[in-house]
Amino acid sequence: MKILAPLVVTAERSLRAVLHERLPQNREVTMLASFPRSGNTWIRFIIANAIRYEIDGPEVDFNTLAGYVPDLPYHIPTKGALASASHRLVLKTHYPYLPAYKNWPVLLVVREPAAALLSLSENLAQEHSKRIDPDKMVFGMRSGAVAWREFHRSWLKRDPVLVNYDDLVVDAFNALQSALPQSGILLSDKALRFGVENSSREKMRELRLQRGDPNARGTAFDFVRTAESDRNKVLSQRSLDYIEAICSPVFSEMRYVLAR
Repeated sequence: MKILAPLVVTAERSLRAVLHERLPQNREVTMLASFPRSGNTWIRFIIANAIRYEIDGPEVDFNTLAGYVPDLPYHIPTKGALASASHRLVLKTHYPYLPAYKNWPVLLVVREPAAALLSLSENLAQEHSKRIDPDKMVFGMRSGAVAWREFHRSWLKRDPVLVNYDDLVVDAFNALQSALPQSGILLSDKALRFGVENSSREKMRELRLQRGDPNARGTAFDFVRTAESDRNKVLSQRSLDYIEAICSPVFSEMRYVLAR
């Protein structure tokens, strides 16, 4: 089972990607990749608002977000997507790396695995209006520690530019100021600062409540949250030990230290 698990996870997610994605042609692209619940939507809002600043585009909310930073595979084709002054298209994905992306730079958002898995279990519980045992999910192949490991392993093949979720929380502007141009996303400091200032969690939540979210699956589903559960109080020690055993080699490769 230990040998088959990563193969099953990678094969399942890669097959879904191949079946659903129709990639844009003749466009300069940067892939914005992350495991679910790692800050991808937050960065999409920041980039979208920065592009809005540069092109004087429509206000960014959950309804217009895909016009700035499309979400693979749901918002393809992307011919109508707005681009920044560099004319580079930023595509968000939670899928693993595919050879079709080989010519595109990658911005990989990384969140400490226990925090990402716990947040994912909480959101799935809200989304489906049922209790999900976070400890049980940690050991599952499709959304657990093995899935986290295999997702990041796949993208590390592309030597991505890394952004640490915890750095975003501390200072999003500084976390992105050098990472964005390294991944080919060229935005002025004024545009980036505008993006950060207009993409706070409070602002995102307000927009979602007032204008809705076309991807929401229920009115009780709180996609944007400010408070985080204490994983040490929610996850068992067995789960934390398992996450460390499975994920720490990959996390160390990305020059981060597992938070315990």
